[in-house]
Amino acid sequence: MDIFLETVDELHEVARSHEDPAFDEVLYHRDPSGICITGMAYEDEQTYVVTFRGSAQQGTIYRATPFIGVVETAGKRFAALVDAPFSLPAGNPAGGEALQGTLYPALLATHVESAGHHVTADFEAPDTERFYSNYKPSMLTPRVRVTGEVKDVAKHVHELTENEFWVGHVAGFAVVFEENPPAHAAIDAVAVCATPFWDEA
Repeated sequence: MDIFLETVDELHEVARSHEDPAFDEVLYHRDPSGICITGMAYEDEQTYVVTFRGSAQQGTIYRATPFIGVVETAGKRFAALVDAPFSLPAGNPAGGEALQGTLYPALLATHVESAGHHVTADFEAPDTERFYSNYKPSMLTPRVRVTGEVKDVAKHVHELTENEFWVGHVAGFAVVFEENPPAHAAIDAVAVCATPFWDEA
C-alpha cells in the first residue's frame, strides 16, 4: 500500500539494518500501528514489502520466488509477500523444506465492494492453485479474493506517515483497508506474511 511508503526516504533514520548475502542492503521498520516495512536493495533495484502483524497463526511457509512465500495455515494455502524472504528455505509444490511455526498473515485490500449481509465467508487464491498445477513461479502472485462479514473493525494511525487506516477481520484473516470498510464485503487483496525472523534477529 502506497500510503505507508510516502516517507520511505526516512527509513534509514528509523529502521534496523540487517546483512544478508542476497542483498546489498536490508532495512526493517516496525511501526507501533502494526505496519512493518522491509526494504531490500540489490544493485540499482530497491524493493519494499509492506506487512501487517495480524493475529498469530501456526502454519508453514517456504520461499517460492525472491520475495514471495507460500503459506499454509488454518486449512488455506496462498502466496504472500514476506517480511524476511531471505530467511526462508526454498521450496516448490513438489517438495523441499518449509519453515514451520508461528506466522502473522494479513491481507492488504486493493479493491473493496459492498456485499449483501447474506454473503458467506470465502477465501480464494487462484494464482497459488495454478502454481500447484503448472509449477511456474514466474506466474505466481500474492493476489487473493476474500468475501464475508467484516468484523472487529478498528481505526489505526501509521506513525511514520501519520496516515489513517482501518483493520478488520474477514474469513479468519486481518485485512488492512485504506478507508472504513462496509459491514459485508467482497475484497481483492494482496496477501502478506510477517515471520518471527525480526523478533529473533
